[in-house]
Amino acid sequence: VAGLVGYSLTGTRIENSYNAGNIYGGGSGGLGGYIAGDLMDDDNGHSLIEFSYNSGLISGETNVGGLFSTCKPCKLIQTANEGTVIAEYGLGGLSAELTGDIYNSYNAGKIKAETEIGGLVGHANSVNITNSFNTQEIPSGNYNNGGVIGDYEGYLVQNVTNSFFINADPENNFQQTQVTAKDFADG
Repeated sequence: VAGLVGYSLTGTRIENSYNAGNIYGGGSGGLGGYIAGDLMDDDNGHSLIEFSYNSGLISGETNVGGLFSTCKPCKLIQTANEGTVIAEYGLGGLSAELTGDIYNSYNAGKIKAETEIGGLVGHANSVNITNSFNTQEIPSGNYNNGGVIGDYEGYLVQNVTNSFFINADPENNFQQTQVTAKDFADG
């Protein structure tokens, strides 16, 4: 279930697009439900999402993302979520599940779930994240929750640069805390 594309198995290109409507259902995303590129084409196989955002409420039981439920392999460039995202588990501010790259993107939408929550990506596999951030608080102490990535597969120390969880607590003067790949690995 999605605001733009429900299901695509070929290299998808979404540019200058947005969703402002409310989306309800498992496997939901503001822009796309399940988006895939060509897993066999390392050079040109990524689906490309540029200059696009969501501001609507996205909710479902599991695998819910502000932009995508599942996107692999994908490149997200200058994308944003500003809508509330709600799930029981398996939630990402941008994508519930992602293989690929995120550049110059952010989540500023409220996040509500119990476990497997990522400020940008709920479940990551082979990701590069650059100049991206999440402004929303993630519940601590729960299973696989993280300010940028909740859960990951495979080799994680992969070009996670200038990516932040921004502390939204006014008592701490909204200080930024840089999150590095080592921080992810150490939990």
